Amino acid sequence: IAGAVEAARAEILDLSHRIHADPEPAYEEFHAAAAVADALARHGYEVVAPAGSLATAIRAVRRGGRGGDGPRIGILAEYDALPGISQKAIPTREALHVDAAGHGCGHNLFGAASLGAAVAIKEMIDAKHACANHGNRRGSGSAGRSGNQPARIRRLTARR
Repeated sequence: IAGAVEAARAEILDLSHRIHADPEPAYEEFHAAAAVADALARHGYEVVAPAGSLATAIRAVRRGGRGGDGPRIGILAEYDALPGISQKAIPTREALHVDAAGHGCGHNLFGAASLGAAVAIKEMIDAKHACANHGNRRGSGSAGRSGNQPARIRRLTARR
C-alpha cells in the first residue's frame, strides 16, 4: 500500500502545487475541484461533479467486490483558499498577492493528501487487503466560509 502512495508522490505534490498556485475562495474553487476530480478518475474512481448542492463539490467512489452492503471508507478533503491569506510557498509569512485569497491555511496540502489516501484505499480494495466495500472520497471546498462541515458531510455521504 505504501508503495502505491509513494509511486503517486510526484502526482500528489504536483496537485498541491497547482492548487496553491491558483487560489480560489470558497464556492469558487472550480479549477481545484476539476484537478482533484481528474486525478481521482485517473486512479480508477467513479467521479461525480458537481456533487450535492455545491457546484465545486465532488464525490468519487471506488467499488469493492463485496456488494452494496459492506462497510464504506470516506475521506473528506478541502481545497478552497481563504480570504486575505495569500502566501508564497515559503515557511515565513510573505503574501503572494497582497490582500488576496490564498492557501496559507494549507487546504492545498489537505486536498492533495486526500488523493494519497484515496490511492491507498484503492490499493487496499484492489488487493483485497481490506474489508471495505467502497472507498469514498469527497471533495468539499468552501470549508473556510460555510462553518457547517457536519451538514455538508451528511449531504455528501448519503448512500446512493
